[in-house]
Amino acid sequence: MKLDFTQQGKIELKHVRLYNKIAEEVRVSFTGWTEKIYQEYAHELDWWMFGSIIRETHVSPLFHYCTLLAFLKHLVLQKEPISAIIVDSGALKRVVEQYLITHQLLNIKVIFHKKKIARRFHQILKNLYQFIVVPRSELKQLLQAKRTFHNSPSLSKKNITLIDYFVVRHFSETNDTYYPGLLDTLTEEEKQSIYFVPTLYGVSAEKYFETFQQMRLSKRNFLIKQDFLKLSDYFFAWLYPWRNFRLKWKFPLFLEFELTPLLKEEFFHLRGYASIFVSLLNYRFAQRLNEANLPVRLIINWFENQVVDKGWNAGFRRFFPKIPSIGYQGYISIPYELYCFPSQMEKQHQVIPHEVAVVGRGFIPLVKQFCPDLNVSVVPALRYQNVWEERKHYPPEGKYTLLIALPQMPVQRNEILRLMVRSLSRNPNENFRFLVKIHPTSTKAEVQQDFELDWPPQFEF
Repeated sequence: MKLDFTQQGKIELKHVRLYNKIAEEVRVSFTGWTEKIYQEYAHELDWWMFGSIIRETHVSPLFHYCTLLAFLKHLVLQKEPISAIIVDSGALKRVVEQYLITHQLLNIKVIFHKKKIARRFHQILKNLYQFIVVPRSELKQLLQAKRTFHNSPSLSKKNITLIDYFVVRHFSETNDTYYPGLLDTLTEEEKQSIYFVPTLYGVSAEKYFETFQQMRLSKRNFLIKQDFLKLSDYFFAWLYPWRNFRLKWKFPLFLEFELTPLLKEEFFHLRGYASIFVSLLNYRFAQRLNEANLPVRLIINWFENQVVDKGWNAGFRRFFPKIPSIGYQGYISIPYELYCFPSQMEKQHQVIPHEVAVVGRGFIPLVKQFCPDLNVSVVPALRYQNVWEERKHYPPEGKYTLLIALPQMPVQRNEILRLMVRSLSRNPNENFRFLVKIHPTSTKAEVQQDFELDWPPQFEF
């Protein structure tokens, strides 16, 4: 039996249930392994930017690799006949080979599908390019924010509430996908104390000026981070990779596997560098607000516990230690999004808010699974208030409607669409109707353009 551990590899059908069971179990041991690492490195802010260690599974492949390794260990213990293991990661190759040598399993071959030289060279250039394009983008935002500063309304002298906010692709005065209806029940005086702190996501450089201008002229209050940040803060964020070269590269074993090569590979690929840059700016933003003596009474973070949240929460917990902070989880998380569920070490080292707010009592055990003493409250589900509205759309009679809810990542998105197209080709039926719901950060044109197959007429947006 050959095991395909490449990025496009498939688990044999007879092992799918076993693999899923192992993945469920590995969630706990993987989180425990990261906790051990932070016992030594938690004092380093830069380590909280490391996607693999903070369990950011949609950015880092480390959890996937750990599941594969646990799967391998199980098969070995069960004495399953394994002839070869196929990998396309040099680091994973070294980890597997070391395990096989340690356990004297020299009859199992490790087949390495080495990337072509041109592709490896492209990866190196891509990494170096990030050092230029990410800071350049952030500095362009700084410049355009300064150009529109004259339109900025004066800040309230009373205590204010800061709300973490994202502007995705373009600014909209009416279409708020994060806190819809939040201001509707407040008095005018209460509204004046609310300030949204925007982070631009997917906004083209050509629209920076227009976007900042719109926010400054908005009926809502916006506190622009770039009004407080200094050039030294951008230099601090840019130096992140260089600071990490001085750190030690020795970690505890994970289920008898030495994962240091995988972590080194992760670091040198600089996955999520743009998010890291923004996160470190968020940290310095909190510091600058403290220096400006801004009268803050409450801090609300759109809390997915990702890299960008780490800098925000670490900064406000340090520079505004007495001001209550709330992490609003106004969405429905899934078990394999490990980063959504805070760990004990994250709570101990104050890189998460004082309190996490979920949108239903049923989510409390889920969010507390790795941190039983986490302070959790239940708040309104602003994104889902439409469930109380009268239904407007009904599927046509005689049609069987299927919903395809697509994730953000193109690879996962295309795999789901391919599975549905394959299913449709095997079971052609004119009564099938597919409704495609795209992720808020995607566009219809992008989804169709990235999908390499012909778009089926049964697929409707």
